[in-house]
Amino acid sequence: MGIFQINVQLAKVFLRCLNCTKLETPNAYKNRSPDADFEVYKSNYNRWLYFCHVPAFCDSFRCYETASVFGRTLLMSVFSILQQQVLNKVLSTKDKPEIKKIISTEF
Repeated sequence: MGIFQINVQLAKVFLRCLNCTKLETPNAYKNRSPDADFEVYKSNYNRWLYFCHVPAFCDSFRCYETASVFGRTLLMSVFSILQQQVLNKVLSTKDKPEIKKIISTEF
């Protein structure tokens, strides 16, 4: 498996994690990242609640995937958390040792 295929697989895992993860509350985000732009995260969090989280259990709202309705600002604010989740997921899998080796040396 080449580097390109590994990057594609990592991107798929990352987007799956982004779509499945529950975002941390704005107060938790502010405590974890005091230097970050709190108002931007708060706005993105509220939009995520409305478009992604609430529709998952309320049929009267249309449900969207996080990766398809949000852009760069949300991705930048949650990247470090998701990066760690993806690394843990990939390194804990039992298959594909060549991917583990590349990831452990590159990241």
